[in-house]
Amino acid sequence: PREDAFMSHTFRIPLTRTKADLLALAEPVLVKQGMNLVRTESGAEFSGQGFAGSLSFTDTETIVEITAKPFIVPWSLVESKLREFLAG
Repeated sequence: PREDAFMSHTFRIPLTRTKADLLALAEPVLVKQGMNLVRTESGAEFSGQGFAGSLSFTDTETIVEITAKPFIVPWSLVESKLREFLAG
């Protein structure tokens, strides 16, 4: 296995919605995919289907840290899906 497959990755994506709106949109999408979202003071943590990570926010960015993912899923796919959803 490739070494980078097990390292966490952080993605910074321009914030296009309020934190509350983004979390309200993300929760049903994640639940539908069999995942859990737990809101925290700084954003949220999510897990399920082999994925785990967190969302946090600045005034201008959503910061997504992925701490686990299925080996078969490439990081490029993870990033493109995150950007598509969060920029939407």
